Amino acid sequence: MAMCWKLEPKERPSATECRGSLTWIPSLIPVARGPDNSKVRSSALLIQTGEIHRIQNKNEEALKMYEEALAIARSAGEKQAAARALHCSGSAYRTQSNYAKAGECLSEALGIYVSIGDKRGRADALHELGLMYTARSEYTEAEEHHSQALAISKSIDYDLGQANSLYGLGRVNRARARYAEAKECYNQALASFISAKTDLGRAASLLGLGEVQVALANYDEAEEVYAQALTIYTSIGVALGQANALLRLAAVRGSQSKYTEAEETYRKALDTYTRIGNALGRAIASLELGGILLSQGRHPEAKSLFDDAAKISDQINYNFGKQRSKHLLAQVLAGEKLSTAFSSLSPASSSNQNTKDIPAAHPTLPSTTSSDKSLLP
Repeated sequence: MAMCWKLEPKERPSATECRGSLTWIPSLIPVARGPDNSKVRSSALLIQTGEIHRIQNKNEEALKMYEEALAIARSAGEKQAAARALHCSGSAYRTQSNYAKAGECLSEALGIYVSIGDKRGRADALHELGLMYTARSEYTEAEEHHSQALAISKSIDYDLGQANSLYGLGRVNRARARYAEAKECYNQALASFISAKTDLGRAASLLGLGEVQVALANYDEAEEVYAQALTIYTSIGVALGQANALLRLAAVRGSQSKYTEAEETYRKALDTYTRIGNALGRAIASLELGGILLSQGRHPEAKSLFDDAAKISDQINYNFGKQRSKHLLAQVLAGEKLSTAFSSLSPASSSNQNTKDIPAAHPTLPSTTSSDKSLLP
């Protein structure tokens, strides 16, 4: 919300984003009175505040809130609040790809939920563990956890739990190239999220459907659902969701040879990742945008982006980014040398050059938007 008050217009989110951010303002009582009449912060409020930070990709701030909430809940003997704080911590650690800590927190939360008979909490924790296993490419374990979560949710008529589980199963099936099953799961999840009026779930399901359509080379359909997801994320002010949707939308437009539109969309994604401080997204967007420019022979612009991607990738230890930026910088150098060589040829010798022997300056880039699990919804 503070970004909406920045003096420089370029640094401020849109009016729509600022209105959307108002929906995340906590509405719980901030403090309570302890036995000695001292003020005690609410664990529920701290968890809710942490969730606001996490949704906005501010995981370190979120974890601080969860840790404080956990300490308060444990001191007060509030098992359900403690489980919730651990559960949310696990989600934040998963987002950071810290799977060891995520598994530790989620397993402890699951144990508490089981001990107090909280079936909703148990279903939610199993779903989150399923997402963690999917991120680790352990698909058998992921499918097992999502299936357990779905069974529990159905047994207690927990609609949101069913939607989450179906979404998780959609991700597993997509990762296993079982596209018909993935599409079915995503569509069922989308219908459930719409029924539950859960915008984040709707948008995430649309992104998943888009990934399936891309895998099937149905680019028009993919572009349509990505655009729908972007509209939802914009309306509720979730900047990371907007950036992820823009990144996918740009990749689809590039696949359709809509290079001007792809470039414009990549720039929007890059600007958004930069504004919210998401280094991984910034590195990927820089690589993809640079690839578009390199294919057009715009070597200085491409080199600047690849240099940025290499620097960021080193800082966050993003191995794919380090390797890809190094390779593409070599392609820039080769392209510049080729351009220099052709400019020095006489018109006669240039016209006699057999163009089929000229190496391509820009090979097709891999789809980092679909392979990088950290950016997936």
